[in-house]
Amino acid sequence: MEKWSFIFAICLFTVSCSGQTFKDPLGENDLNGSDITSTVKGASSEQKQNYGPGNTTITKDKRVVQFETIEEDKILTVPLHCSSNCNPPCLINWIKDGKLLSDETNEVFNMPRNRTMSGNYTCRATGEEGTETSKPVTVTVTYSPGRVLISPDKDIFFTKRGGTPKEDVVCMADCLPQCSYKWYYASSPQRSGYLWTMGNTLFASRRFTYTSHPYYYCEARNDHGSSSSNWIKIDVQDGPEKVTITAPQAPVENSTFSLHCSANCLHGCESYLWLDGSRREIKNADSLTFNNLNRSDNGKYTCFVEDYFGRNSITYNLKVQYGPRIVNIDYTADGGELWEGRGYITIRCHADCYPPCDRYLIYHNNILKDTSKEIKITKTRENSGRYNCSASNSGGRGYTQSSNVANIIIKYGPRNVSIEYTADHGHLWEGRGTITIRCNADCYPPCDRYLIYHNNTLKNTSKEIKITKTRENSGRYFCSASNSVRRGNVKSSANVDITVKYQTVILEANKRNVSLRVNSYLPNNAICKIECNFDNCQSDIEVRKDSEHYRTISKSFQSIFNRRKARIDDSGTYFCRLRGRNSQSDFTLNVLYGPRGTRISESNQLQEIRYKTVRESKNEIVSLRCSSNCNPPCGIDWYKDGTLLPGERKEIVNIPRNRKDSGYYMCRANGEEGSQNSTNTVKVTVEYIPEIAFTDLGNHKHITAHAPGTFNLTYSIDSFPPSNVSVFHNTINLMEISNVTGQHIFTTPITSCRDEGEYILEAVNEVGSVRAYVILNLTCSPIYISFPNKSDSGFSIGDRVVLNVTFKGNPAAEVSWMFNPWNSNISRDVPFHRIQNQSKYHTALVIETMSMKNFGTYKLQLKNIHGSISKDFIIEGPSPVSTEIKEASSLTASQVGLSQDTDLSPTSRRGRLTNIREMELKNLMLEHRKLEEEIQKLQEERKVLELKQQYYNIRLKEILKGTKK
Repeated sequence: MEKWSFIFAICLFTVSCSGQTFKDPLGENDLNGSDITSTVKGASSEQKQNYGPGNTTITKDKRVVQFETIEEDKILTVPLHCSSNCNPPCLINWIKDGKLLSDETNEVFNMPRNRTMSGNYTCRATGEEGTETSKPVTVTVTYSPGRVLISPDKDIFFTKRGGTPKEDVVCMADCLPQCSYKWYYASSPQRSGYLWTMGNTLFASRRFTYTSHPYYYCEARNDHGSSSSNWIKIDVQDGPEKVTITAPQAPVENSTFSLHCSANCLHGCESYLWLDGSRREIKNADSLTFNNLNRSDNGKYTCFVEDYFGRNSITYNLKVQYGPRIVNIDYTADGGELWEGRGYITIRCHADCYPPCDRYLIYHNNILKDTSKEIKITKTRENSGRYNCSASNSGGRGYTQSSNVANIIIKYGPRNVSIEYTADHGHLWEGRGTITIRCNADCYPPCDRYLIYHNNTLKNTSKEIKITKTRENSGRYFCSASNSVRRGNVKSSANVDITVKYQTVILEANKRNVSLRVNSYLPNNAICKIECNFDNCQSDIEVRKDSEHYRTISKSFQSIFNRRKARIDDSGTYFCRLRGRNSQSDFTLNVLYGPRGTRISESNQLQEIRYKTVRESKNEIVSLRCSSNCNPPCGIDWYKDGTLLPGERKEIVNIPRNRKDSGYYMCRANGEEGSQNSTNTVKVTVEYIPEIAFTDLGNHKHITAHAPGTFNLTYSIDSFPPSNVSVFHNTINLMEISNVTGQHIFTTPITSCRDEGEYILEAVNEVGSVRAYVILNLTCSPIYISFPNKSDSGFSIGDRVVLNVTFKGNPAAEVSWMFNPWNSNISRDVPFHRIQNQSKYHTALVIETMSMKNFGTYKLQLKNIHGSISKDFIIEGPSPVSTEIKEASSLTASQVGLSQDTDLSPTSRRGRLTNIREMELKNLMLEHRKLEEEIQKLQEERKVLELKQQYYNIRLKEILKGTKK
């Protein structure tokens, strides 16, 4: 019983103290809750056979470990022991870095002392009560450095002078704990020991300046040992190597030409730059292209290539190849002269071309003479002529012809002198035309001295002369010629004989100009005769009149006219004609006659007219022409309506387009045969716009009358054609009359002041229209023009009432307002301040705020010396007691209001007071209802405003957020 009590006490202690540490009462060991639990379990195991796992731990050398560091050893191992309280014994699994070691299931794990075995280890025990995993144990295997590597993996590195390589040179080794690094340099791999720098990066803290010690290696060291890398070499690189400029094709003018720059760059070329000969930057690229190459592009072009290590350059000398330019030809003569005889002439072809021209062609008179650049020719006349050349080279696409021509003329004296002649029209008949005599000679320079002889007498010193076809120029002709080479004259080898034939017709007359009256006999003393220098030269003679055939006569000394009387068509100029030649003189006959066929037409027309209608114009005229057949021209007289127009003695008369110039026009022609009137008379009609005149008004357009009465207006219309007349008053057409001219009277009755004002008279015809007006001023009694006659819904207390009234009267009416309250029979004047906008023809009554005392009848009275009128305006409340403004005469007994006879309705005074009270009560209720509606509207508006305020607050916050961003 005591035993079970002790176990129970232990169990309670275990439950309450699990996880806490206690001192052993003996002072030897510390105890925690789990140990006590295990002890309890051990005590209870006597009663229970199967249990576990429990208190799973990893120990080394019977010691619980958490971190374990060991040195690498290829032979030895480290025993790790996994213990767990199990019955029967638990199944053990070993786990490294979270991965199950499938081959390790023993309680003892002999871990190899290999660097790959570093990691976190746990063991897992699986037994009757489940699975339990131990706390992890971190095992670190340390080792000395292995192979020391250089990154990048190269033997040679390149760097700038006084700089560093483009890539970091890094020393690396696999070691634990981590190694420290040292770099050593030397002038050669056999001589070393010089400390360079610390750290695994070679150029971390200094630049490469020891060019005499270019070899380096790295040493890695830790607590377990050291190791070294292979030797590397650091070499200085000054920049790109093998910079070259290449061109894919020859630099030919006017073509596209490119230069390509290339170089060997260790880490790639970084930039290219082209400079021209003036050191001007022209492009940043590896290629330079000329789209249209020309000679101005000649020069040196330098390409600079830059990489990490520096810059290098190369220069290209560009010389553009072009075909022949400025090709010309010239020559030199031996002795400096081109006289026919001894010596040579040297001809050369020149051309500007690159590369130099190597092909030439020399032409003589467009025929290829030689294919050389230079030739020599003899001084013979056969070699005279035009020389030109062409040149070509490899840069051109063909031959280029010379821009000039060399004219080589070999000089010599006259040879083969001859004389010849030609005659116009191929004959030697005397008359029109000439004979050309020409002296010909073969000489160079051309002969400049000629002598032409006629019948052995020097006639001219020209190479060519022209002589007329006259009988005096008949005879023998020869010539001679000379030039500067031979001073003497060389005579023509033959003569020419020229005989000019003549056959002339002559017109003889006592007078060359004769005038005679028609029907007189033609003259007979004008004759034709023939002169000639060969036999049988007599022939028919043609007589021409004004260049037309008139008649033919068969022999000389015959009159050109037949024996008869003269006609009108005999007037003209006559001459004789023989074999196409006219007589040198002529004869003019002038037959006098007229007038005949006299008529009138428009100045620019031929046919006669009888009527002419035009519209009046100050700046235009009507032109009439009087035509009559007369020789000499007839004198003209013009008549209007049978009366001679003084000063109008010309063929054309200009008539002003004025109404007073309308009428009948005729003309009369006076000539050799007397006088003749025109066969037609022209009626000229000038149309004009109407004119209106008022009788007895003069310039005063105002008429005064009294209403009622009659308005009489006397007017006259001057127009052609007649006019249509209308009379208007205030846009109302009062009268229309057609075909009106002359004086007329317009009459209309007048009844009141409404009939005064402007009266307009309008006259219209085909030419245009015109208006005139008069002002009618009336004296009259007052009348109403406009006034309010009703209200839509009556008036309520508090309303504003305005009564606008316009009126007329002459003299001006006196205005008075009276007021008769609804509850009184006593009339009184309306207060002055309520009568507003008072003027000559207007008055207004204004009640700013209606109250009970303002209801009643308001009477307006207008009065002048010619009479008076009055009008009542009744102001009533709304329905059932309607408030309207009406005329007193229009109210009925059934309406509640004010009449002309009394201020009260037909009901009793008490009934009327009751109605008034009801009206006031209803008005108050209406006002109350209006106030409630206004309050409700204000509340709704407040809600709307609150919603708007919330919306704008949200929008403001969003805007502020956006501004901060």
